Amino acid sequence: MTSAVRASCGLYKMLLFAYPSDFRLRFGSEMVTTFSDLICGEWEHNGPLGVARVWRSVLREVFFLPLCHFTYKAQLWLRPRWRCFRRLPCSPRYFTQ
Repeated sequence: MTSAVRASCGLYKMLLFAYPSDFRLRFGSEMVTTFSDLICGEWEHNGPLGVARVWRSVLREVFFLPLCHFTYKAQLWLRPRWRCFRRLPCSPRYFTQ
C-alpha cells in the first residue's frame, strides 16, 4: 500500500465524523474497509485518476448524506410542533377555516 493510499484511508476515517454518530457506529468499519478496497483497486488499475474518481464520489456522499439525515431529523422534530403552529392566528390555515 503506497503512502498516498494510506493517507487517503486516514483522511476518510476523519471524514466519517461528518456522518451522524448512530450511522457511523453501525456502518463505520464496513465503510472504511470498502473505501480501502476501492482506493487500492483504483490505484492499481487507473492510478491517480482512479483515486480522484473515488474521492469525487466520496465527497459528494459526505456532503449530501449528513444533510439528508439532518433534514429527516428536523422533519421528525417539527412534525408534532407543526400541529400547534397551524392553530395560531398568523397561520394561513387559520383564515381558511
